Amino acid sequence: MAKEFIKIKTKIDQLQDLKTTIKAIEKISSSQLHFLKKKWRNLRLYRESLLEILASIEKDDFSSPFFETKSERRMFLVISSNKKHSGGLFFELFYFLSEISHEDDIIYILGNFGKKIAEQMKIKYDLAIKEPVDLSSLVKNYLIPSFLKGKVGKIYIIYPEFRNLNLFVPKMEKYLPLEKDILEEQKPYKGYVFWEPNKEAILQFLIDDYLEVSITEKFFETKFCEFWARTITMERAEERIKNIVKNLQLLGFKMRKREITKNLTDLYSSRHYH
Repeated sequence: MAKEFIKIKTKIDQLQDLKTTIKAIEKISSSQLHFLKKKWRNLRLYRESLLEILASIEKDDFSSPFFETKSERRMFLVISSNKKHSGGLFFELFYFLSEISHEDDIIYILGNFGKKIAEQMKIKYDLAIKEPVDLSSLVKNYLIPSFLKGKVGKIYIIYPEFRNLNLFVPKMEKYLPLEKDILEEQKPYKGYVFWEPNKEAILQFLIDDYLEVSITEKFFETKFCEFWARTITMERAEERIKNIVKNLQLLGFKMRKREITKNLTDLYSSRHYH
């Protein structure tokens, strides 16, 4: 009985240590949410400003290879993470990917955890990039050249979209080619615009910046969802540990009560016999 009680007490101590670790992870994730949310919103505002200027150029029927499709082959860029402890957030992304992808699709994965999920689900991928990642380099050295050279005709980003505090859904958004309809919905930049050195150079600069900002915005939204999902997961884990510890304490109390009752019974029986 004493050995069993010691085992229960040891297990309770181990769970309390685990609870402390979980609490630390939860606090770190919570502290990151505020900063990520601010960056995410600022990027969205900047992207909208870029669209307004691009709409002003498109108004003059300026053409660009970024609006053209040279191939039917698709590329998917799946944004995940290096770390676990985010519930089923990233598993849902790859379930979604497995349903829409074909044999000839090119798949790029951001994050080692996403790579492990893809391998676990036997999803063929062409490139896996570990965080931290240089998004500017990814855009300029991989995505844009693949599109302009006709290696792929359409590039999509798959990421978790934030709906509310308890709902994140897989979202697929076209990255390239750029849609003219999106520009037509934008209000043109107000005021006179002077293009220096010329429209071609400005357009190239704006599109490069827009593509980099767009992918960074999706990256921050993914991180926001990840930290929020991790916070929720840690809260639930902490609650489960509380219940387990409570049950173990109750079990220990019952064991001690039975032991005391047994000792008293043995003592009474011994005295009564004599």
